[in-house]
Amino acid sequence: MDAPRRKHLPLRLATGLLLAAVTLTALEGLASLTLYAYDLVFNTRSATAEREAEYTAFDPEIGWVSRPGVRLPDLFGPGKSLSTDALGARGTAAVAPEAPAGKVRVVCIGDSFTQGYGVGDDEAWPHVLAELDPRLEVVNLGQRGYGIDQAWLWYQRKEAELEHDLVVLGFIADNWRRVRLDRYQGYPKPVLVRGEERPRVANAPLEQPAGRWGWLHLNDEVVRSARTLQLARRIRRKLAGPAVEDPTVMDERAGAEVVAQLIEDLDRRCRAAGRQLVLLHLPSPDARTEGGLLPLGAQARRVCEQAAADGVPFVDLAQEFAALEPAEREALFLVLDEVSSPRAQ
Repeated sequence: MDAPRRKHLPLRLATGLLLAAVTLTALEGLASLTLYAYDLVFNTRSATAEREAEYTAFDPEIGWVSRPGVRLPDLFGPGKSLSTDALGARGTAAVAPEAPAGKVRVVCIGDSFTQGYGVGDDEAWPHVLAELDPRLEVVNLGQRGYGIDQAWLWYQRKEAELEHDLVVLGFIADNWRRVRLDRYQGYPKPVLVRGEERPRVANAPLEQPAGRWGWLHLNDEVVRSARTLQLARRIRRKLAGPAVEDPTVMDERAGAEVVAQLIEDLDRRCRAAGRQLVLLHLPSPDARTEGGLLPLGAQARRVCEQAAADGVPFVDLAQEFAALEPAEREALFLVLDEVSSPRAQ
């Protein structure tokens, strides 16, 4: 190779690499734009669809509750309907005030893990529990987004409306954090503080949130998926620091003390009526680690273990979940892409 050609070789190589990088960048941008346009056309929802999917109502004491007598076919996908009876309990069968003869009636309270967010009426775990033993009738009073505090308030409202033998308080690790909030995902919720014998609500009545519905609000997850917007948000966070969503109004210890008094009150109510209370920890995925589980906090575990020492059974499924192979464990949880109505949580 002569000297002039050797002299220009680095320049030609750099030019080629630059052209390749520009071409790949353009192709990546075109692919992202195509996928973004596809989502805007096929994966967005109208306000009419959201109204049809709405199954909760504002409540000035609890924040929100299930609407009674709802039937929403295919809410979470084909065949995955959501139904409530006149009591507001999840399921297609109406719950009678009296327990069926020869049956043990179990009332389950908790958040969307109990209610069955993302699955059909017959796939929520309280329904599956009833199918495991014909001696059981299981009533699902789970509510989307609840903290343990709201589950307790909801149970108090409903306990006199139906005869039952067992109360299962199902919770995930994040439910303990929600106790320390006065808003959850932008919606007002009650804040409990310790009372003389039982917790009391410190901020009732709650103010009804202003309506924020509209096309952009309904489809913000699709709109915000644009790579340009994601880059802008990351730069903003770097410059201004991360924004804190749902800031807490009390520390972890104070929140745990409120739940401890709440469990004591719930146990007293159950014992006075000849019922049994059971605490159930439902493991939840930890977004910070692939295939990991969100651990129950030390304060929360201390409260549960003390309740167990006082005669309230504490069922912790964390070890059973942790013992599964990662693929088996991940298959037990839904991801956003598997739910056709991501805001129905």
